[in-house]
Amino acid sequence: MVEGSLKDCYKFLREESISNRAREICGLLGYNGKRYIAQLLPNRSPKPNEYFIINPLDFLLFKRKYTVLAVFHSHLSEDCSATEFDKAHAKNCCLPFLIYSIPEKKFGVFVPSNSEVNEKFLKKMEAAND
Repeated sequence: MVEGSLKDCYKFLREESISNRAREICGLLGYNGKRYIAQLLPNRSPKPNEYFIINPLDFLLFKRKYTVLAVFHSHLSEDCSATEFDKAHAKNCCLPFLIYSIPEKKFGVFVPSNSEVNEKFLKKMEAAND
């Protein structure tokens, strides 16, 4: 886990993604009123090299402490745009998906139309990737 600026969180998530090329890593990006938090969570998928699953209890424990801004995961061989799987799950949880593409070495953000995240945070998330 890392606490700091959004740039600090993105750097942490980028480095962890590159260090774990054999499986998608996943976690949550949050805010505690002062600082941003990036926390990795175990990928519970039976096929972690194809997709990710976050334990709902892990999600709820994070949500008790922080404002959830995005669900994070890495793409091992795809670009940073959301897959149909990603889009469906982002819509189901009403949260943006922050995706790091290892091949492209960049982040993408998918924001579902029913997102519960404040517009100012979304703009900051998109700007932090520059």
